[in-house]
Amino acid sequence: MAPCLPPQDIDEIHRSKLQDIRHREKIAMTSKEKRILIVEANPVMREGLKSVINRDARFVVAADTANPEKVHQLVDRIDPDLILIAVQLPGTDGIALTRQILAQKPQVPIMIVNIHPDIDQIRDALWAGAMGYAVKESTADRLLEGIERILEGEYYLDGYATRSVVERLIDSPSERVDTDDPAYASLTEREREIFRLLAEGFSNEEVARHLNLQAKTVCNHRTNLTRKLSIKGYTDLVRYACRMGVIDPAKWLK
Repeated sequence: MAPCLPPQDIDEIHRSKLQDIRHREKIAMTSKEKRILIVEANPVMREGLKSVINRDARFVVAADTANPEKVHQLVDRIDPDLILIAVQLPGTDGIALTRQILAQKPQVPIMIVNIHPDIDQIRDALWAGAMGYAVKESTADRLLEGIERILEGEYYLDGYATRSVVERLIDSPSERVDTDDPAYASLTEREREIFRLLAEGFSNEEVARHLNLQAKTVCNHRTNLTRKLSIKGYTDLVRYACRMGVIDPAKWLK
């Protein structure tokens, strides 16, 4: 049997751990890397996410927690550039927590991570204000790509999630919109061109290069067309494009 430590030694260990945590947070706050906060109840998955992110020189995990009740305090303390939130959390879920965080700090980007793609959760996550959805079984490169895209102001669905969304669209032909839809008819030719490229998966910067435009111009067009079409996120954009026949859903399944 291991010997019992006296209370003062235990207190010293706790103080040492606390100092180490605060030291890591201080380094993250003063470094150029983008600060990431991870909210994940599964300790193995949490360590896995930390390992992947910290291997990339552009990012640093400034803090992580399994306790949703600590998130608001951590957000205030470390001012994260992005938050990764698991769907399954003790006492709540990641989507509800997303709403709470954005009510406190509306500008912070959030990516939801889940064990498997769930259509309703993807929709609810994006409607709650999350900017991305990743599947835990995805590769490290996909996770890092998602973080990068979101930090650039883009919405992101990794390959697994996108496939599921499009499969649902293919299985729901009755949802197809009339091609004479007045909302779509109100788009200018340039807005339709940008809409198609975005639906095909191009980022704002890639669309700008493709059309020889300034990225800011593309952003303005994107804002205008999403307002006209009442689109709330990237999933809605892909859904609408498939229903209108602007893009071929089968392309997403290759």
